Amino acid sequence: MKFYIISALFALLVVATASPAQFKEVMVTWSKAPDSVVLQAKNSIIAAGGTITHDFELIRGFVAQAPVKAITALSQFNSPNIEETSVVTALGRH
Repeated sequence: MKFYIISALFALLVVATASPAQFKEVMVTWSKAPDSVVLQAKNSIIAAGGTITHDFELIRGFVAQAPVKAITALSQFNSPNIEETSVVTALGRH
């Protein structure tokens, strides 16, 4: 019985400390790409468990939060520009 309890606790510890898929927020843009390519890229992000957080209207692109593997796979969609997002401040203030 003790062995079962210890085994169960150990299994729970392993599950609790396992790192989930690492997500990043990125801005993805294209200088020239058909709408179908942009739509395919968005769908691949969503299929991987990511989300589109902003869709640009004036330029071809979007902002997404997605697993790193999904972001890496975006390079197959007409070579987009992929930049990790960050906070930009004036004079180093938030």
